[in-house]
Amino acid sequence: MSRRQFERTICGAGANIIPVLTRKEREPTQKTEAEITSKGAQYTLEKLLGVGGMGEVWQAECTFPAGPGTEDDVKRDVAVKFVTGVEQNSELSVRLVREAQLTARLNHENIVRFEGWDYLEKDQAYFIVMEYIKGLDIDGLMHLHHLNKLPENANGIIKMPDKIVGFMLFAVGSALAYAHTYKFKNGQIGVVHRDISPGNILIKLDEGVVKLGDFGIAATTEDLDSEEGGLIYGKVPYLSPEGVFSPNKVDGRSDLYSLGVVAYELLTGIRPNEPIRGEMTPESQLGYLYQVFTQKELIPPHEVVEGIDPQLSRIVCKLLETSLDERYQTAAELVDDVGRMYLFKKRYGPTKVGLREYINILQDGANLGMHSRDILKFLRKDIWSEVELFAPLVFNADAFSRMRHGENPARR
Repeated sequence: MSRRQFERTICGAGANIIPVLTRKEREPTQKTEAEITSKGAQYTLEKLLGVGGMGEVWQAECTFPAGPGTEDDVKRDVAVKFVTGVEQNSELSVRLVREAQLTARLNHENIVRFEGWDYLEKDQAYFIVMEYIKGLDIDGLMHLHHLNKLPENANGIIKMPDKIVGFMLFAVGSALAYAHTYKFKNGQIGVVHRDISPGNILIKLDEGVVKLGDFGIAATTEDLDSEEGGLIYGKVPYLSPEGVFSPNKVDGRSDLYSLGVVAYELLTGIRPNEPIRGEMTPESQLGYLYQVFTQKELIPPHEVVEGIDPQLSRIVCKLLETSLDERYQTAAELVDDVGRMYLFKKRYGPTKVGLREYINILQDGANLGMHSRDILKFLRKDIWSEVELFAPLVFNADAFSRMRHGENPARR
């Protein structure tokens, strides 16, 4: 595709870019009802957890009748995702129902569990009930490392340990391997997520489990073959080349590319596919992506930040191959590579307990004394390197020079 063809595509079909807005870009709606009753269960909305382009997510207490008397009722926390002011059979309602129908079938440790869904006629609101994840998302984990301070400088930024990034790749890769090969009764095979990004990868802290959530714009193979398959979906910095140039040819490898962007960001603090300074519209960002995908060379993470394991860097670069043929062909291939060749090549490696305790230390580090060897003993058992646990993030000289001149250190 030429530059002119690309510009004509995104300008002529600008309305077809489906933005996924951040919390800062969209204010929550004013709920008139704090309680929802559906199919015998009562949901009391307690706390707004997040706002996105597809709706709002609330923490709620679910009271479910489990016996003849109210004393037998079961109470537990759930997450409720809903959008108000939605007419039935509208485009947005169809997406929400599809998310419910898709996630209801997916049952995997690394995917947020589906609980149920319903439509509230009074409020014109669809809502989906999901497993409540008490913990944080990858955005929150990066915030604990102060990675949000980039690109001005790297002072005070804690380098993300390589094993944690590898462990995240292993977990999300496992979720995608399951989703991409799920067999439906009608003969369809596979669900493509289409919105892999830090806010949609969560860590359940009581278990240390990494979970993939928000299948709001997921698609089956049949969806991708339809007219809708020609639309551009997702958050712009995480879009794959084919997700921009040929949306109707997107498949599971596109999710793997987006996962590679997340991994690169975790390792370096830099998104490799966006300018490091200045606000841009989605259309302008897509124009920048054209340059990235056709003219700029990706610099491996270990050549941007000091101390990154070259083997992990190789894995991330393979995820970020522009050519589909050179990228990992399946999520299962990624899981095998990151597990056998990196995380567990000595037949043992990091565990969920280690991930959980590492984050607990980050959250309570000021009171715990981060550098105490006694505190870190359990982490040595999980092969988290003591040396790199709280090491500063340091750019290589060439990368720092590019950043100082306003260029993205991840590209040249």
